[in-house]
Parts: sequence; structure tokens; C-alpha cells
Amino acid sequence: VYEIRYLGKDFVSIFVHFILFRYFQETRMKFRMLFLLALFASSCSTNNFSGEMPTPEQMSAAIEKASKLSKEHEFLSRIAGSWVAESKMWMDPSKEPEVTQGKQTNTLVIGNRYLETHFQGVAMGKPFEGKGHMGFSNTSGKYFTTWVQNQDTALMTGEGIPTIDNNVVEIFTKATCPVDKKEYDFKDVYTIIDANHYKYEMFFDAGGTYIKSLEVNYTRAK
Repeated sequence: VYEIRYLGKDFVSIFVHFILFRYFQETRMKFRMLFLLALFASSCSTNNFSGEMPTPEQMSAAIEKASKLSKEHEFLSRIAGSWVAESKMWMDPSKEPEVTQGKQTNTLVIGNRYLETHFQGVAMGKPFEGKGHMGFSNTSGKYFTTWVQNQDTALMTGEGIPTIDNNVVEIFTKATCPVDKKEYDFKDVYTIIDANHYKYEMFFDAGGTYIKSLEVNYTRAK
């Protein structure tokens, strides 16, 4: 009987400690969230609210405005889907490009706010695979991109703006060359031709003159 009572008390003790642990853990998480929110609000108040702390209503309105879909997000939806790709890559601008075939899937994610890209093809005679994201920030008023691939271990990011008709988007990026370890500037151009065709071009900044190094023509898969 003593052993049963002892084990029972021990179990209750463990259970109580577990509840207290979870309580303090959740309290700590809530405190960290409140701290980050307060820090964010403080930053916003310094830059956008004339030094006054924003009210919860102002914060809520600002977040709602930042998260709304805009006309710029329509660009993403227009190139969503499955595509057949023909790539042309120039290692030397004076020579003919390497022409290869591939496929790409563009998927709208997180409430159609971002475009998730998955490309599979061939580059320099080897299997090539890459993944990226494209979106438009209502806050900054700019498009942004990310890109990772199997022929590298770096992350490429860029920002850009649309043209007036929103059929062309230019993205300016930087990338570090794996050969000389130097950082170079690039310009990516996305052009919607029609409902079933669009084009991607990459230009290398050669001292103020942009030279095309890559072109991918997409045809919507049937």
C-alpha cells in the first residue's frame, strides 16, 4: 500500500511539474512574441507614425493593407502553371548558345501571394534543377525573387519593378562567381508574350553594358 501511495504521489508531482513547465514555456513564447511585436511597433512608430506609438487599430490596418493582393500580383497568376522550356545559354557571347530542353512548374502559394518555381533541365551537359520564389511587396512597392540550384550552394535574391503595362518585370540581382569569388551584377527580365507563352532573360552587367547570358522561352504544357 505504501509503495502504491508513494508512486501515486510521485506521479502527481511529475504531472504538476509538467503542467508548470508547459505554462512557463507558453508564457515565455507569448512574452517573446509580445516583445517582437513591441519592437516592430516601435520601429514603425519611429519611421512612420511621427514618433507616436501606433495603436492596435493602426497596426491591424497597416498589416491588412500590406497583405492584400494587388494588381501586381496578377503577373504571378498569369505565369502560374506547367511549362515546357527551351533554354539558350551563352558561355561566350561570340559563340552559339547551348540549347537545351526542360520543364518548369509555377505554383501559387500562401493565398496566391507568392509564386513557387521548380525547374528541371540540363545545363553544361549535366542535370540541372532549381527552385525559387517570386512575389510583390505592397510595402516596398517592388517585386522580389529568390533562387537556389543544384549546381551551386548559394542563395540568389533580387528586387525590381514592373513596367507600366505590367507585362514586363525587371529584377536586379547579385551573384558571387564560384571561380574568382567576386560578386557580379545581373538583370533578370520576365516578359509575358501571351496567355501561353512567356520569356525569361538574364543579362550580365559588363561595366555598365548588359550582355545576355541566358534566355528561356516557355510554352504552356498541354
